[in-house]
Amino acid sequence: MAVSDEYLYGVDRATGKRNIASTPGTGRGASHCAVSCRPPATSTASPRAVLAIDARSGRTAWTLPGEYSNTFVGTAAADGVVYFQGRVAGVDTGPNTGNGILHAVDVQTRQVLWSFSYPTGEAWSFGIPVAADEAIYVGTYQTLLKLK
Repeated sequence: MAVSDEYLYGVDRATGKRNIASTPGTGRGASHCAVSCRPPATSTASPRAVLAIDARSGRTAWTLPGEYSNTFVGTAAADGVVYFQGRVAGVDTGPNTGNGILHAVDVQTRQVLWSFSYPTGEAWSFGIPVAADEAIYVGTYQTLLKLK
C-alpha cells in the first residue's frame, strides 16, 4: 500500500499491477501514512478522519471522524490495533491543550481501547509509535515513553 494525495494505492505482489485506487473523500489535504494491520486492512488518516481500508477490495471499512494534523498523524499498527494521534470526535471532549493524544483502536470493532496524553510545558505531539516487545514506544518532548 502507498499513499499519495488523497489516494490509497495497492499493488498486487504477484503481478505488480495496481489493484486498488481509493479516494477516502474525507476532506482536503493529503492522506498521511498507511500502515497494515490484520485482518487485511490498511489504516490511513486525513485531517478529518482515520480510515480502515479493506486491502482486498479498496473499500473503506470504517472511518473515525475527528481532528488530525494536516502534516503528521504518527500512525502505526500491530496485532489488529492501529495507533495514531489526534482528537477523536466524541472521545476527546476536553479543551485542546496543544499536546498530542495517542489512541489505540481495534481495527475489527473500531473501539477505542485507550487514549493517552503526556502533558509537558511545551505544546508537543507524539512521534511515530513503534510496536515492539509487546509494548508501544513513542517519543514526545524530550522523552521516550514505553506504553504497555
